[in-house]
Amino acid sequence: MRVAWEDGEVVQDGEAVARTAPGFWAPTAGFDVLGTRWTLRREGAAYVAAREDDDRLRLDARGGLGARRTLATPDAVLELVRTSSLFGALCFDLEGPRGRIGSIAPEGPWRYRPALEARLPVDPALATFVLWSAAQLDARRPTRVLSGAPATGAHG
Repeated sequence: MRVAWEDGEVVQDGEAVARTAPGFWAPTAGFDVLGTRWTLRREGAAYVAAREDDDRLRLDARGGLGARRTLATPDAVLELVRTSSLFGALCFDLEGPRGRIGSIAPEGPWRYRPALEARLPVDPALATFVLWSAAQLDARRPTRVLSGAPATGAHG
């Protein structure tokens, strides 16, 4: 199963499963699954998706560098595990109690747009939240090593 964002929709194996609002990749956003509205936001170091009826998805950092994150859902506790170096393309494995569910890797030539390749079916709201969270994590990571020299903006 492949899940990716395409032109305002989250598409699962070519079929739209969620509609995203403009600005979907922003730190606060929203999406609709089967007519149910979800809101996305940060709460401290956590990422949260919530419906009006208060079902929540929550991604929390575990450990010092945030390589493993706990993903609490109403049905299970999963983990989002970074599988790349801090400065490489940001890739993750989505793991459940019985092992790896799927992998998330960037797509697209111009900027990071995560896609999920899953071995097992994944709920559309959960898949959408995981894609948004992966993009938020990518936006927060350092993209270069600072050398300690002041940046001048010109080479002399």
